[in-house]
Amino acid sequence: MTRTAIAKLKLPALPRLLPQQWAAVVAVVVAIVGYFVALHALETRTADYFLRMRTENPAIYLEQLRESQGFADFLPEYATLTGLDDFKADTPSFLLGRWTMQKAPLRLPPGMVPEQCSDPITFDYGLVLMAEAGGSALSARYRVSDGGVDLTGPTMKDTRITLVSFGSLLDHLEFTPPGRESAVYAYRCGH
Repeated sequence: MTRTAIAKLKLPALPRLLPQQWAAVVAVVVAIVGYFVALHALETRTADYFLRMRTENPAIYLEQLRESQGFADFLPEYATLTGLDDFKADTPSFLLGRWTMQKAPLRLPPGMVPEQCSDPITFDYGLVLMAEAGGSALSARYRVSDGGVDLTGPTMKDTRITLVSFGSLLDHLEFTPPGRESAVYAYRCGH
């Protein structure tokens, strides 16, 4: 196309609008802009609320963060606020309790627990208890990092526990237990 041909091109004329139509167009534009302003204000209020809760009540903050953003986003904040970004004898609250170890994954609905708690392992404050090991308790220290939990102790090799979650719920754990060679899938025995 030459320059003269381009110069001859004209945009089609916009249809003339009646005053009522102009008022409707302006109302729609104002409503859209108002919607985005309100959305921004709500986002700012939510961010301020979470920031305030983080300092005033970390337990509620962590619970609401887990429920609204999911377990994966909750985990780094949990590690920071509880000091579990370094090894400590404190067991992460979501790991605390008795778990049943299975050789293959189970298909359980969210929030359901297995009928039997066979081959249990218990994570307690500074301890790991395994019935298979004669009921002996192994001293352990925990660290939350990179989407999982690292477990170390003087009488056991370092263990990496992978946390498998769906949304805000922790579904199961995947790890190689102390004294074993093969990985297991661990499901919470009860609430």
